Amino acid sequence: MITRVGRRVLEIGVGLFALLGFAYVPLGKKTGLEHVLAIVATGPAKEAGAELLEAGLKLRARVFHGATRDAGADAPHPESLMCVEPVARAEPESDAGVAPIMVH
Repeated sequence: MITRVGRRVLEIGVGLFALLGFAYVPLGKKTGLEHVLAIVATGPAKEAGAELLEAGLKLRARVFHGATRDAGADAPHPESLMCVEPVARAEPESDAGVAPIMVH
């Protein structure tokens, strides 16, 4: 028991020193953290990040669409899971050019 706790404390200490070294020890003119931030700030890296985010959103949509499709007709409709009834909004009084608000 004590050896596990001691080992965990030692691992945390080594990790903390590595993290501090990465953030504060210069590697040339910049620290390791500053080098990483400079690379991430480039145009191609931003483009890659945007494409990665888009791919993740598409994957999430496919997974959730597949999960709801596989659930079949027995699955409740998401609107039926809402606990609060929607509040009907009043239409504008004298705005003739404004479209009426549609409430489901």
